[in-house]
Amino acid sequence: PMSDTPIELHDKIQHEQVLTLFRQSPAVIIAHTIAATVLASALWGVVPQGQLMAWFSTLVLLSLSRAMVGQRRRRLNPGPGRWRFWAGVHTAYAGAYALLWAATAVLFLDPSQRLGFILVPVIVMGLSAGAASTQASFPPAFFLFTGVASGTTILMLLLSGEPAAYAVASLLLLMFFGTSYTCLNIHQVLERSLRLSFENLELRREAELANAAKTQFLAAASHDLRQPMHALGLFFSALADRVNDQLDVSKLDAGVVRPNIAVVDLDPLFRQLHREFQAEAQARGRGLRVHLCGLRARTDPAMLERILRNLLSNALRYTRQG
Repeated sequence: PMSDTPIELHDKIQHEQVLTLFRQSPAVIIAHTIAATVLASALWGVVPQGQLMAWFSTLVLLSLSRAMVGQRRRRLNPGPGRWRFWAGVHTAYAGAYALLWAATAVLFLDPSQRLGFILVPVIVMGLSAGAASTQASFPPAFFLFTGVASGTTILMLLLSGEPAAYAVASLLLLMFFGTSYTCLNIHQVLERSLRLSFENLELRREAELANAAKTQFLAAASHDLRQPMHALGLFFSALADRVNDQLDVSKLDAGVVRPNIAVVDLDPLFRQLHREFQAEAQARGRGLRVHLCGLRARTDPAMLERILRNLLSNALRYTRQG
């Protein structure tokens, strides 16, 4: 059997990785919603409420939309050939979340408001750290989210001119490199594990196919050999009978075997021979009739039985009728 081509194996691996993305979507949605709720609650009354409500409402609607898309994908259950489309859908949502969190840095990262100035970078760092594991099965989604959200936050921190902001920006930058390294490591481990899993499945499938082919071959060989072996058995049986007959005749001629004369009832012997040869006679389209005479004979019972059996056997084999 033909094994999977590299492209087919690649598609299967990517399909499983996209499945992992969508399996973790509920946790990602909950994390973003909780973080947004905490930020909105902390900044309520501190920043313009209109901007805060617009931002929070947009994030909640985005989360609801992502949850609905995830449910639709589960119902559709697409095959490996559609992994690129669904990876693109997931990456688009990651980009939308990234823009919303980048907007917090632009709108709410005000040095004069210490709570927002501290809380926004902390939340962005926490979400980036979580994305290193939840988005590891598809690194482009991770780099899009973390790069946009963290990069915008770092830029706004540097533009603020605050000395403390430089330290936070440096910490956020180090956090970006650390989470990127973690994400790539997790991705490599996951991809290697999936590859080995699919290769083992392919080896098992080939072994099962080989075993089935072997069983089929043995069954066919057994069927093909059974008939000639059966014919050989019949041939040797007939040959053995002839050899025995020749030996018995030779022994009689030499006077080695002497008959055991006794009085024999013929009817039981005739009935026995009729039972033995009736089926063969019917199979050959012959008629076998026995006339019971109620007579006795002085003879050797074994020799008489053998003589009659040979006569009946030859008559059935070598006569066309009668």
